[in-house]
Amino acid sequence: MIRYAFPVLVLALAGTASADQRHPDLAEVALQKTLNGLTPGTPQRCLVRERFSEVRAVPNGVLYVGGQTRKYLNRVVGECPGLARGDLVIVRSLHREPCEGDQVLTREKLNGRLSGSCTLGNFVPYAKAAQ
Repeated sequence: MIRYAFPVLVLALAGTASADQRHPDLAEVALQKTLNGLTPGTPQRCLVRERFSEVRAVPNGVLYVGGQTRKYLNRVVGECPGLARGDLVIVRSLHREPCEGDQVLTREKLNGRLSGSCTLGNFVPYAKAAQ
């Protein structure tokens, strides 16, 4: 009886892994919904501070929001697990504005504990296509 239990357990675990892979990451789906209708532009090394009013954590990146029709997506270099959870984003910049290579720290919202550290990549602007 035990020799049949192991193969059944392996098949059950394999089925669970397959089911998880079929379900998209909800945070990634929310990001795609946010960027829906916007067209990506040429990546930029730095971002002028006056062009955005909000900074959001997104899976593997930081989204700089400049209103409904303009957003800047920065896919970070390295891993910041806190970004996928929506932790607070802190960017340490040596310049007046955020630039590629600046350090990103994430902190948990409830207790303020450091939850990750990574580096900014380039900024991809997303804007409404001109009609």
